[in-house]
Amino acid sequence: MTPERAGEWRTAIPSRRWAVALIVAWAAAFAVSVVTDTGPCSPADPSVCGPDTGFAVFLVPLLATPVLLWLRPVLGAAAGVVFAVGDVALDDHLPANVAFGLVGAGCAVHLWRILSGRRRQRLLTAGDRVPGPVSEHAQPDSWDLVRVGAAGLLLLGALGLAGWYAKSVAVEEDRLARSVVVDGDVAAVDDVDYLLDVALGDGGARRTVTVPVLEPTDHTVGASVPVLLDPAAPDRSTLVAEPPDHTGWLSAALGAATAAALLLVAEVRRRRAVRELWVGGAPRSEVVVLPDGSGSVMLLPVGGAGGSGGRHALRPLGRVSVAFAVPRASDDSAVDAGGEPDADGEPDVDGEPDVDGATYADGPGVDGATYADGPGPDDELDLETTRRLEAEAVALFGQVWRDEVHWTAMLDDDDLAGLEVPVEQSATVVGSLHEGGYVLVVTEHEVLVPDGPVRPATDGGWQERGAAAGRGALDALRRTVTGADADGDAVVPADPGSIREEGPPGHAVAPGPVTGTVVVGTTQARRAVGVALVLAGLLGGPAWVRWMTEGDWFQALSAAFAAVTVLLAGARRALTEVRGESSGLTVVTGTWRYQVPWPSFHGVRRDGTGLWLAWEPFTEVELPAVTGGTDAGRRAEDLARALAGLAAHAGRAAGAEATVRPGHPGPAVRREPGPALALLVLLVVGVAAAWWA
Repeated sequence: MTPERAGEWRTAIPSRRWAVALIVAWAAAFAVSVVTDTGPCSPADPSVCGPDTGFAVFLVPLLATPVLLWLRPVLGAAAGVVFAVGDVALDDHLPANVAFGLVGAGCAVHLWRILSGRRRQRLLTAGDRVPGPVSEHAQPDSWDLVRVGAAGLLLLGALGLAGWYAKSVAVEEDRLARSVVVDGDVAAVDDVDYLLDVALGDGGARRTVTVPVLEPTDHTVGASVPVLLDPAAPDRSTLVAEPPDHTGWLSAALGAATAAALLLVAEVRRRRAVRELWVGGAPRSEVVVLPDGSGSVMLLPVGGAGGSGGRHALRPLGRVSVAFAVPRASDDSAVDAGGEPDADGEPDVDGEPDVDGATYADGPGVDGATYADGPGPDDELDLETTRRLEAEAVALFGQVWRDEVHWTAMLDDDDLAGLEVPVEQSATVVGSLHEGGYVLVVTEHEVLVPDGPVRPATDGGWQERGAAAGRGALDALRRTVTGADADGDAVVPADPGSIREEGPPGHAVAPGPVTGTVVVGTTQARRAVGVALVLAGLLGGPAWVRWMTEGDWFQALSAAFAAVTVLLAGARRALTEVRGESSGLTVVTGTWRYQVPWPSFHGVRRDGTGLWLAWEPFTEVELPAVTGGTDAGRRAEDLARALAGLAAHAGRAAGAEATVRPGHPGPAVRREPGPALALLVLLVVGVAAAWWA
């Protein structure tokens, strides 16, 4: 699978943007159907507002469409078509027919494009075939107990919901059999709890019953309404025009049963595919695989993971979730003396070098420290030593941030002991390689059994992150951690944020030419969304407190909290800006303003179309979507290089000059409130005034 063929393979399937567009269209159609359905309930035709079994059935594909369009595109598109056909056939509401008809047509086109694209993908990978079994071990025949258990619970829930629906219908039929229609006058309208007080009878026999109502504003005091009165239980009386609707339980039961069926069918398909692929004879494709840290492997084209091959080089083909691994041969399970597999698959003998080249019995450990010659991790250190070690930890963080050393250098012994470093390696994909298909991933020593079909890989910066961390990761591990603390001092545990979890985001950039002042903002679309959110918080919060809380202090506090959250989210989008000058860096995140001297600046990394900045000691700030358009990645790279160039010109962020001398950290970083503080004060004043009013 070359990068060029990978590009053709990827473009055979419609982009996920089409799924997003269909989801937005579905939401618009749903809104149109609700807003335009203004017909009043009628005593002459109770079915207008009464239970509709057909709609209850078709409600399942209606609600499943947007979810499945994203998770299971074929099923989602099919659900959209099914509901559109049902809506046109059963619903006499023209605006809804038109809106969902258009969505259904779009889903039909999307479904055809997906199926034809998958056929094209199968043709592109229908080359050589596996001559024999993929492993000497017997094929796995186990069930996914989590999936099967979830399906079983859903089925039990569906049975319970269906039973409750049947019981509710039976109770309602008994009530209807003994009820009588009585005309009454509306005595009071409760538009908060959606209730009507209806006076029944004349003279001394006059009494009042309370009935639920769908639209209180459709009724006025004194108006005559027919009531279905239950003599045995007057408090269960209802309006003739609005019979109780219990079909929601039916929809829930059908939804649970459908979800259970999807899980069971997926598990049966997976097991059948694994059985068929295990014996050989299936198509195979050579790829590069890279673990993504979440139980899946990314499939990359051959020649692309190393950084060559054009614009498709670092774009993954897809993602395969891995259930478990099976050794290819019976001798691929070497263990060390303690019974645990060694890193290189060979038995460990006392005195023989381990993965990092250290013999623990008579030499330095993983971090190069011989604790017999220096303070151990639990020893008390004097103030000067502590400060020196803290400064070294800060310096190491900066080196990791600039990709000068591998990120695993930040880990201590315990972290490294259980670390599985993501390493790219060549692999063979056995099976029909297309989105939605099941494949086995065969590496040099093991067969990765899938937990699900091939899924689209997330675009963004993961592939650059993965490739940078994966290339020669074991070699980098050997180079960096063995000499990290060769003088025998214990490493002071630092708090380097995300680096201790999965490595720094994105990739470091080379310094570019110095071009004067560099200003980095965000896209116009993101800024417009931010302005809209700020206005929504400033205006919506006081308005909600003034007119919607009705003096309830808890509702007022909830509205104020929501308004503050919306306002701060908008401020981060609209007001984020970075200005790099010869004197230093000014970073405005909306909430805060940072003044960062260049000697305290660790560096800049690019992650997709966004940038990440870091400064002492371990502060990281994300600038998402600093630019847009078709060449957004290149322009984001240019901005990152310009900032790195300014930092390098100041002698801080490139080469040997970037290393902080032990005990000599850079100048202090100043932090002060950002422009969002003024907006927050305005909001608080507005909410207080609204509450007072």
